[in-house]
Amino acid sequence: MTSAVEVSFNDFVDYLNAYSVSGLLSKKELVDSLKGVHKRIYALICWQIELSRGKKEGYRVWLNESVSDLIQILPLLVQGYYKACAAMHRSAIENFVRFVVANGGKDPNAIQSTPDLFDTAKALARTDPELATRLSLLRQGYTNLCNYVHSAGKPYCTFAEALKEYPAFDPQALDTVVKELVRSIRAMNGYLLLIKAPQFASMFHANRDAVLDVLTPSEKRLIV
Repeated sequence: MTSAVEVSFNDFVDYLNAYSVSGLLSKKELVDSLKGVHKRIYALICWQIELSRGKKEGYRVWLNESVSDLIQILPLLVQGYYKACAAMHRSAIENFVRFVVANGGKDPNAIQSTPDLFDTAKALARTDPELATRLSLLRQGYTNLCNYVHSAGKPYCTFAEALKEYPAFDPQALDTVVKELVRSIRAMNGYLLLIKAPQFASMFHANRDAVLDVLTPSEKRLIV
């Protein structure tokens, strides 16, 4: 006799075999949102490549992991796993702040809490209002994302009952996730532009163009 668990697992395997997101990719709103997020993540990948050309620095591991977190958000976003996007987004911000701290000569592993991590990064940026503004945006974003991770109320919950609900598409949830991502990635790109100006100036032209493509006019004015 086949147990209920075995039946459920076989149904799960059938579900995976039939799984497809091709229908969702016909939705212009989703594709446009993906393009906007993708090009901003691509700019961070360009930074990652360019910074890897120089002397091997320990701080780069945190930037690499932040970018890795953001890359993993893209397939989650397509499938409608919006709460999972929030968890990965929060991790990306924390790892970027770890990069900031390590780049400033501090050991992020020696810092006991995330609030202390942000405070350490803030202290490193205290003499530059542009850096401080971007760190503040990242901290605000991190705090909001904690609401999703900790299920702090009904608006931050998903209440999925079965995998067959996925892939899913919720325009309002998509818009929220994308706006938060764009805000964070803009802050990251801007921060890198400010602290790694020499590396930006010497970038391979295609990578430099990719970074320039995601900068606002006010951010471009920061280029020395």
